[in-house]
Amino acid sequence: MQSDGSESETHITHQRVQSQSLSSSDTRGKHRIHAELKRLEQETRKSWKNLKGWIKHQHHAKNC
Repeated sequence: MQSDGSESETHITHQRVQSQSLSSSDTRGKHRIHAELKRLEQETRKSWKNLKGWIKHQHHAKNC
């Protein structure tokens, strides 16, 4: 079965319409994503700090 490309063109057109719709109406969604990213970055920094403290504590406990 040979395809004339119209199916893939329709799919690409649908993606473009969907993308334009999201970009113009989803500013709140972008803000939520940005806020979630910031929260995850803070959580990651806190986790690294806790891990470093735990490793330091383990090192000191091992030497006692």
